[in-house]
Amino acid sequence: MSSYRHDWYQYAKQVTITVYAPNVDPATVSADISGPTSQLVTISFADPRATAESDPANATFDRSFELFGPVSAAKINVTKRKVEVSFARESAAEWPALEVSEADQARQRAAAAARTYPTSAKKPSAFTTTASAAATASGAAPSAGAAAAPSDDGEEAGGNFEDFMKTIYAGATEEQKRAMLKSYTESGGTVLSTNWSEVSQGPVAPQPPEGTEPRQF
Repeated sequence: MSSYRHDWYQYAKQVTITVYAPNVDPATVSADISGPTSQLVTISFADPRATAESDPANATFDRSFELFGPVSAAKINVTKRKVEVSFARESAAEWPALEVSEADQARQRAAAAARTYPTSAKKPSAFTTTASAAATASGAAPSAGAAAAPSDDGEEAGGNFEDFMKTIYAGATEEQKRAMLKSYTESGGTVLSTNWSEVSQGPVAPQPPEGTEPRQF
């Protein structure tokens, strides 16, 4: 596959990717949107610098982008010097980059999982409420395989609590990490806070779910 320089720009609810490939046949250009979150886009066209007969391995330009946010409705514009593909964005919020980083992908997957996060608890426990707040503050949330907080009858709702902790911790700042470690340890695992200015004031008191007793580590 031939390599061409590309650029991008955004405004309002649209993002445009420009591939600087001259003399492209407009009839061969395609732009596909795929992935569970509609963030994976692939731009393809017949490469004018190669042919299927002379260079079959590079006869087609094919470039995929894992965009920062979901898109739809691709619009293609081809000139003598470049190929432009514009996508409608779901949000008008400014993107910091064209493509999402691995850390951002993990946070987005965790946020999606949180929207359908299962729990057998009859009502929110102190731990559930505090952990959810910590996840929001750190920019993370429980991943798809993360554990639910213990339910009122003392049973786990399922999953792996270690994965849940890792997801939150990975997206936190150094100050938030200190707050998480201090609050979780001192409270016997019943409080998870990312607010260092609050946690640093003194020992963090246990806040166990109703009907349980705090543990000391």
